[in-house]
Amino acid sequence: MKVVMLIHSFYPHVGGAERQLLEQIPFFIENGIQLTIITRNGSNAPQTEQIQQAQIIRTKTSSNKLFSALNYISSALREIKKIHPDLIHSYDLISTTTTAYFANKLFKIPYFIKILNSGNGSDIKRLKSKLFGKLRFNFIKNTTSGFFAISDQIIQEIKNENVSEKKIFKIYNGINSDKFKPLEQQQKQKLKQQLNVFSSFIGIFTGRFVQNKNIIDLITAWSYFSRIHKDTKLILIGEGPEKEALQKVANKNVLILPSTDNVLPYLQIADCFLLASDFEGISNALLEAMSCQVVPIVSNVPGNKEIIQKDYNGYLFELHNHDQLRKSIELLKINLIKKNHLRENARQYVQQNFEISNLVQHIIKIYKETLNV
Repeated sequence: MKVVMLIHSFYPHVGGAERQLLEQIPFFIENGIQLTIITRNGSNAPQTEQIQQAQIIRTKTSSNKLFSALNYISSALREIKKIHPDLIHSYDLISTTTTAYFANKLFKIPYFIKILNSGNGSDIKRLKSKLFGKLRFNFIKNTTSGFFAISDQIIQEIKNENVSEKKIFKIYNGINSDKFKPLEQQQKQKLKQQLNVFSSFIGIFTGRFVQNKNIIDLITAWSYFSRIHKDTKLILIGEGPEKEALQKVANKNVLILPSTDNVLPYLQIADCFLLASDFEGISNALLEAMSCQVVPIVSNVPGNKEIIQKDYNGYLFELHNHDQLRKSIELLKINLIKKNHLRENARQYVQQNFEISNLVQHIIKIYKETLNV
């Protein structure tokens, strides 16, 4: 089966959706899927290359958003015509899904859409706010073979648009727990030495440095926490427009590192994973941390609430409540029995519900049912 994936950005860009697709590639290939990923080239990466036996095609971009979108659509349609895939899988609802819609009309290729964001950052709201957005969504919902939703809130938002339930499939993001796994204490200490991080208690955030992630809230709460607990470190790994602002407010207890293809070593030395976002779907970074037995302390927003059960596999705090966030970190620091309980439950929960190989097989099953193969 030949499948084309349409996604705005991809490796070497590091983001949740991009990393999720990168992790899925070996499992699609293993199950006999010939995979082509068509994306935009925002980082001087090769125009074409193979990654883990998937063909990557990158279109030219421009500072002019309209030009970039039109170029992506026309370039992707040319490639789709040449490949003539059995099916298209689109990420997000803007130029990617516009491309899938035209491919369906021109070449009769069925397509699925993965909705990535809900709430204030909803993909559906964003599309409908654009010129002819409501009309575009009506065209899409009537022609797509289905929507893949990663959370209950996204499912509800799709239902609110009078989409048939038969077209809505709940597919979580997935994690390879054989890769994202914890280390024994002795191994952990050696890894700390290799990474030159020696603090006895470490918090971590990995992801985009953007405003809706509220990373300054993490720094503020950690600053209060570290006044009492001296031998501690908050590690922030990522890139984005907020990086300069974060560097200005960071102190000696905060370590800001650039994005990396391999966050695993840093997760394996961490004690807690912090996420203060205004909204989330199902965060890949959160699942990766939990799989490594890093205890999550996350904002009480849809997406996060779907995963975290208070006092079972992590803690929730109210948005912008620095005191509540600090107290949760402190409780984890001083109560080793509680910490171990949460660590074990976090990994077990991910293994039971988010194993990537099972989720990819579920996606392929839906593909085959659509194609009657």
